[in-house]
Amino acid sequence: MNNIIQFPKQRADLMLLSYKKHATASTYKSNHEPCCAVDENNKTYWSSASGLAGEWFQIDLGALKSVHAVQIGSKLTACCKLNGSADGKSFTLLFDGTTGESPFDGLVVFEGEKRLRFLKLEFASDASDCFSLFDFRVLGFGNGNVPQKVENPFAFKSSNTQATVCWNKVSTALGYNVRFGSDPEQLYNSKSVYNADSLSFDFLSNEMCYYAVDSFNENGVTKGDINIINAVTVNNKIRRVH
Repeated sequence: MNNIIQFPKQRADLMLLSYKKHATASTYKSNHEPCCAVDENNKTYWSSASGLAGEWFQIDLGALKSVHAVQIGSKLTACCKLNGSADGKSFTLLFDGTTGESPFDGLVVFEGEKRLRFLKLEFASDASDCFSLFDFRVLGFGNGNVPQKVENPFAFKSSNTQATVCWNKVSTALGYNVRFGSDPEQLYNSKSVYNADSLSFDFLSNEMCYYAVDSFNENGVTKGDINIINAVTVNNKIRRVH
């Protein structure tokens, strides 16, 4: 029943479906609303108002999606049950953390896709403190098209060991991956951002720095062109490097 398996490397293409989706809960504390569990911010979290059995958290993906995995960022996963539904009325048990059948690290991976719109996390036993949920991440695939490509990004060195990349937002993108490295064929370093149009990162001094800005949404990733950083800052003014 628990469907706990090692996260499959071949499914590294799974996309985030839960970012800023509508979330509700049985109760919550001030400044710890349900939305705090789906904002991709590790400094925020949902907290119930009590530690009594029956508290719950629910997310609406907005439409039926192909769900392959769920990450539950809570210290009390041993007393939780995960349910799924297509219509928000009839729910099916997807995972039962109360059985203690196998170690659970917060990651539930399904053997096949689940066509779901609603996912509900229920806490089945009392706790000594309120229940909290730092992240509730639903992974899978949406129903639309991949985003448009990021065109003509610009980057400059803000110091000998730091660079800043800027780009124009793509309306069909949920976020962006900035890949970078000293070899254009090996951009193994990467950082992801949501709803942003710039990113700064550190690199080794005295090395050429290449980068690419990829756009992504619930349906996939569109890779950007590989560029070289072509400017440095001198006395807070940008000087072109030819």
